[in-house]
Amino acid sequence: MIVNLGNKSKKEWVRDARWLPRPVIAEGEKIVKFLVLVPENSDIYIKLNVSGNFTVNWGDGNTIDYTGGSDPHHLMEYSGITEYLGVTTIKQTCVYVTLQSGVVNFGSFVMNDYELNAAPYALCNQSVVEVLLGEVKVTAAYGFSLSQMDKLESVVFVEDFICNTNLTGVFQKDYRLQNLEGYFESNVYNTNILLNTMSLLNIDNFNLVSDGTTCSNMAQDTGVRELKIPSFKLGSARGFLVRARTIRAELDFSQLSYAYQFAYEASALEEIELVNGNGSGCTNFYQSFYKCNFKETPALDLSSSTINSAMFNFVYKLQKINVFNVQADIGFNSCMLTHAEIERVVDNGQFLYSAVGYTVDYRNNPDIANLPSSVIAKYTALNITLLLS
Repeated sequence: MIVNLGNKSKKEWVRDARWLPRPVIAEGEKIVKFLVLVPENSDIYIKLNVSGNFTVNWGDGNTIDYTGGSDPHHLMEYSGITEYLGVTTIKQTCVYVTLQSGVVNFGSFVMNDYELNAAPYALCNQSVVEVLLGEVKVTAAYGFSLSQMDKLESVVFVEDFICNTNLTGVFQKDYRLQNLEGYFESNVYNTNILLNTMSLLNIDNFNLVSDGTTCSNMAQDTGVRELKIPSFKLGSARGFLVRARTIRAELDFSQLSYAYQFAYEASALEEIELVNGNGSGCTNFYQSFYKCNFKETPALDLSSSTINSAMFNFVYKLQKINVFNVQADIGFNSCMLTHAEIERVVDNGQFLYSAVGYTVDYRNNPDIANLPSSVIAKYTALNITLLLS
């Protein structure tokens, strides 16, 4: 299905009809289920890092109980798997990790290739295509990751996922990830969560929630076209959307504190809708929207920001300035600002007087060399120096 997105489009992910049906996860069930593809005549070494007491059904006829101090790993043998992927020689199976009675959390959860991996064994992180999660609670710092899984296409949180410890890189470098579903809440530290998810075109069914946390580089290089996360309060957000392919974003700036290179070189980004807040508490907007695709800026309050240099440099289509309470160096180099717009913003009081003075960079805007002296005088009266050449 193709969904119109202004003059752009986005594709909806379709689950491969050849895959095994999604197993049912009952309400409150403490389980994670992996759909694994096994290439012809290849065995797979799998290692899990899970706390507590749990049982693993390895999907090849072997079910093993593990205690908290154990090191669960397993050789999944091609010959022990019975289901094929359609008419191919690739086989498929589900691996189930079930927490035993009395255990309420995955303190640390990682699925990756085993250290002793060698030919002809296939890498586990090149074999998992879908993950379904039941009731999972994370208590160990940085204790949940599905990163660098080369063939992972889909992750579904059947139960609400709530984490009150640090997370980083949860889906980092999952280059084929296309589908995220469910409720994902993390309230401490969220860096690189969607980093390099280049195939993830939309997250319409993924409710990402946070309360003013550090979220540096969280969606860097993502492919998400519409990043609608209105319940995710951004805190310190350095490099949040660097080089992302996002066209439109719905964001909460009510607790934004730091936005250094926020959307640096996110050249597809046309619009940011501020669903709550206006960045009034943010202290740094250096190169935040450098080379974005705006025709007009977001309506940001820069009253707390002391660094706005190159903030909108090389936003080639920019015609309207909506930022206000500017009182530090700011850049609009190589935009499409007319003389009338440059005069309007100063007349409108969007640039404030500063006793120490600051600089506004208007270089390489249309006919900027002939900006009327009367307009320049209005800036000078506010102790503002204009860079025009």
